[in-house]
Amino acid sequence: MKEKGSRMSIEDPVQSHAESEIRGTDEELKRCSRDLDAVRSELDAFLYAVSHDLGAPLRAIQGFSRLLLEQYSASLDERGQDYLVRIQAASRKIDQMAGDLLHMSRLAKGVKIEDVDLSRIAREIAGSLEKSAPERGVKFIVAENIRTAGDEHLLTLVLKNLLDNAWKFTYKTAGAVIEFGVGQDGGEPVYFVRDNGIGFDMTHAANRLFRPFQKLHDKLLYPGSGIGLATVNRVIRRSGGEIWAESEKGKGTTIFFTLG
Repeated sequence: MKEKGSRMSIEDPVQSHAESEIRGTDEELKRCSRDLDAVRSELDAFLYAVSHDLGAPLRAIQGFSRLLLEQYSASLDERGQDYLVRIQAASRKIDQMAGDLLHMSRLAKGVKIEDVDLSRIAREIAGSLEKSAPERGVKFIVAENIRTAGDEHLLTLVLKNLLDNAWKFTYKTAGAVIEFGVGQDGGEPVYFVRDNGIGFDMTHAANRLFRPFQKLHDKLLYPGSGIGLATVNRVIRRSGGEIWAESEKGKGTTIFFTLG
């Protein structure tokens, strides 16, 4: 006879099955997450190894080809000298790509959150660019007192790539202007790098702009590895931010980004 006040426990089979399914799904997601982290770690280690190990043979190619040009140019005809110049140019390009891959591999490491003066970093990069080709007379506009919390090394990498691109794509622009500033969107800071350079057609660039090794312009006129914006995109996404572009062919480009 059942005691007064006692209750029979009736288990709902549907609810029990649903809870079991949820637990199983949760465990599967955790396993997939661990597997994905392992793959990312292996990929970053591979990128680091490749970019690091390419350094020595590339320096040898550059060094010996330079010596051939300097010491044996009289023994080479015009075609032979041209071949050596091409070898040097190709090795420099691979060296740049290796360096960019090294930067990408470093993104897997832990970040250091600190107060970062973005205005100061932008001015230093701009000053370095101006010294590299003072005859260009590019006007840099850097807004004052733009600060944020983040990893200074990674944010410097972002600004260097964006300002380098603006510098490169204003190469043929008379009265070139490059600007770094910040606006607001719903109270959130939106940073930007703007130039009045060559620009590009947005309809053909939407799915390519931030992907590795994608180039929108003539490789001879505007050399580069095609990794810079992909690296910037990875840094911004990792910080919880977003990045996008507005451009018009012949009228310049603005790259916008947030930092989460």
